[in-house]
This record gives sequence, structure tokens and C-alpha cells, in this order.
Amino acid sequence: MNKVDLPSPAEFGAPEKFDSWRKHQGETLQKAVDSDKRFVGLCLPTGSGKTLIYMMAAKLAGLRTCVLTSTKALQDQLLEDWAEGGLIDVRGQRNYPCKELVYGGRRFREGTQTWQQRCDSGPCHYGYSCDYHPSGCHYFDAVRTAKRAKLVVTNYSYWMAIHKYGEGLEKFDLLILDEAHHAEKELCSFLHIDLKEADIESLLGEVAPAVDDQKEWVNWARVQWGKIATELIDLKEAQKIKFDGETAQEIRALKKLQAEILAITDMRGPWIIEKKGKTFTFDPVWPAPYAESCLFQGVNKVLLVSATIRKTTCDILGVPLKELDFIEKPSTFPLTRRPLWQVPCIRVNHRSEEHELIHWTRRIDDIIEGRMDRKGIIHTVSYARRKFLMAHTKYKSIMMTHVTENTPQVVQRFKEAKPPVILVSPSVTTGYDFPFEECRYQIIGKIPFQDNRSLVLQARCKVMKDYGNYLAMQTLVQSYGRGMRAEEDLCEVLCVDDNLKWFIHRHKEFAPKWFLDAYKLWDSIVSVPPAPEIL
Repeated sequence: MNKVDLPSPAEFGAPEKFDSWRKHQGETLQKAVDSDKRFVGLCLPTGSGKTLIYMMAAKLAGLRTCVLTSTKALQDQLLEDWAEGGLIDVRGQRNYPCKELVYGGRRFREGTQTWQQRCDSGPCHYGYSCDYHPSGCHYFDAVRTAKRAKLVVTNYSYWMAIHKYGEGLEKFDLLILDEAHHAEKELCSFLHIDLKEADIESLLGEVAPAVDDQKEWVNWARVQWGKIATELIDLKEAQKIKFDGETAQEIRALKKLQAEILAITDMRGPWIIEKKGKTFTFDPVWPAPYAESCLFQGVNKVLLVSATIRKTTCDILGVPLKELDFIEKPSTFPLTRRPLWQVPCIRVNHRSEEHELIHWTRRIDDIIEGRMDRKGIIHTVSYARRKFLMAHTKYKSIMMTHVTENTPQVVQRFKEAKPPVILVSPSVTTGYDFPFEECRYQIIGKIPFQDNRSLVLQARCKVMKDYGNYLAMQTLVQSYGRGMRAEEDLCEVLCVDDNLKWFIHRHKEFAPKWFLDAYKLWDSIVSVPPAPEIL
């Protein structure tokens, strides 16, 4: 494509609500489509309209395209916006109701029970033949539709699973990794193996190898996989003669174990093997050896899209830099409406003493005091620090917080609440947006360094000494972007951890320019920046 003024997105086939281009969208789209590299990294800040860019790249290139999302909520949002543009959705079996139920040895049709069984535990998994499998099954019909579609959306987990354990979704020419900063985590999660000691003993009648002997585990797994394959053949033959419910349950348990054993035989590069309670866990030190076979799947063109993606992100995924075209765009949001203030306080770490944390709490209270007309979020990073803050702040009465199980419900209550109200959270650094009145300021309580007790993190840091700092910067930038969602929005971010200054100075390469541009040091020791006027 030549660099000319583009017709509106709607004229190119986008849904009607996309009637114009935002600043930088057109030129970014052209660069992505024109690139002759297999991989294109797009660092597109909040508000740049990244979804429209990559969806129109698929339309204009005319390639069969699959979009991967990190959450089902993002999958739902894409489908809502682009279904009229031909986007087809498919996801794992547990997301579809099963038309046939099996309970107590009896079969029931859909709608005959007050509860619904999902397709991942339907009768076809237990040896029953299903009349709906060829046509009429909610899940398999969705798969068949996706295989014929030009434009498909699914999530990382399903994409990798359907190709490794199923027949795939036919050949794609363009793969789009939305929120690509999550791709490493998604791939590592898919590769993670849990092997229960009880299954080894009851299903195999075997003893596990030494925990830390990776070579022995691989050899052991190869032998066990063959034994399981033989046993499954015998059990299935017996089922053909006379169906037995208990045998069907055993077949399913063995198939699950067989998949775990098979994954162990494929351990490439160094892995971390641990025994946690009565479960053996297996994690690759680096996911790169598996990125092509599990994630990229040989697709000719791959777009990696995120507000925080760096070349380091691509390198960790095994993307050869000679095959990468990295495109970074500035933010269109005014700096005066999205400042990042470093408010002098203390260096917050695990050695911080109580009197220092009291001072830290008082500085947070000082920030809140001048912002009682608006809503804010405090990112505490840890639950322990959240607990300390809630015990010592004078503003506890206007604060709400959450645990893992009720995060969505508390976030929704916060969004609907009237100021003054503050959400105190260790974990809403990504996955949630708080535009306009929902959040006018954020307080970063601590640089989000990773827990270095993880053996995987320790192993990675031995190879890449700044890996932990890379992860911390990714989380910091994601936190920063939660409250500023449009050019006319306003959300200031204030950090009360004095580590911010050296951290940003030393690790600029891990942060996008649009974030670095917003950083400002507040020089006054006795006060905090005045709250900006909301116009």
C-alpha cells in the first residue's frame, strides 16, 4: 500500500461505528500491511485504537486471520464489535452446554434437568456415542463454523490446545496476538504440567524418578506412555463388547495422564521440576523452544500487538530479530492530563520498617486529602502491604478492597460508587479499565518487583540478569494505563516509592516512550502535587 489518505474504515468493510481514523492509525496500518517481515511488533499506546488497526490489517491484506486474546472478556468485546464484519468466535468445550447428559448410568436430553452439563464432560468423553456429534452439538458446530471462516477470534489457551490435542482450525495466513505482553505467560501456563503422585501409583503402579533428574523423567515418561497406550487399546476394545461406566471413567483418567506423560517426553531445554505436596510440577525455564510449535503454528504473518510490548518480549518468545519489524507509536493523550509523579517518600521493600511504612501511609493520606472530590485507585502490589495501609490510614472509611474470589464484584461496585471512594488493590494492574469519572488518580505504592522465591524466576535471572526488572516495568506501565482511556480523559499517577527514579533511569529500554514522556519528579519534600482541575 502506498502512503495516501485512506477512505474511512467503514468504507473498507469495518462496522459502521468506525467512521474515521484516529491520529497515527492510517500510517500504522500501512506499515503493518506493507512489512515484508514475518513478525511485526506493534507498540500502540492506550487510545491508539489498536483493535481497529489489526482488524483492518486483516481486512485489507485479504488473509485468513485468527485473533488471539488473553481473556474471554476481550474475546466477547471483539465479537460484539466485529460480528457484523464477519468475525466468528470459538472457545473451549466448557463454554458450551451439552445436549445430552449422563447421570447415574442414565442419559438425559438437553432441558430435562435443572442443571446443565458442559460439553467438556459430555457423554462422548465416556465412551457413549452421541447423535449430535456430526451435527447439532453446540461445540462441534462452532468448530466447524470456525474452520470455514475467514476471520476468527479465540483465546491463547484454546488455540494451543486445539492444535496440540485436536485437529486444529485449518490453515491461517495471519495470526494476531492481542495483548502480546501476555503471550509469554499464556505459553508458559500451557506448557506447565501437574502430575499427581496418586495417579502415578494408582493408574501406573509405578514410582516416580528423582525430582531433579530431568533426563530420567524423560526416559521414564517414554516407557510409561507406551504402557498407557497399550492399556487404552485394551480398555476401548472391552467397551465395544460391553459398555461399563467405571471403565469409561478409567479411560478418561488414563487419557488425561497420557497427555501429561507425553508433555514430559517433549521437555526441551532446561525445566524446573518440583514436588509440591503430593504433586510434581514441571515448568520450562524459557518458552522459546515451544513458541513455533504451540503458538505461531507456522503461520506466514504474525502481528504482536500491545501497549507495552518491547523487543525483549519478542526475544523471549523466540522471535528472530532479523525477522521482526518493530513499530512504536506515540500517545495522542496530552501529557498534562496523564502525568506520572514521583512523590518523595521512602524506598519501599521487604526490609521497610514499621516507622517507614507509617510515613508511607501518611504520604498516601496527603495525596487523598486533596482529592476528596474524585475517585482513585491505590496499587499496593502485595496483600500484606494492603493490610498495613488499611490498618493505619485515616481514610479507611472511604476505601474498598477485595480478595481474589470477589475481584470482579468489588471492581464493579467501585465503578458504580460516587466519590469520594478509593479502590485498594494488589492486583488490578491489568484486565480492567477505569475511564473518566471511574478513576481520576492512581497511587503506585511500590515498584512491582517479582517474588524472587520462584525457582523459574531465579533460573531465568541467571541467564538474563534484568529479567525481573523487565517484568516489573511491564506491570508498572500496565498499572499506569488503567485510568487514562481517551484524549479528553484525565488521570494522574503518583508513585510513593523512591525506587522509581533509579528504576526508570536504569531500565528505560523496557518501557515505551509514551510512558517515559509522562514521568516527572515532584521536588517538594513537604507536599504533593496539587490535584489538576477536572474540566
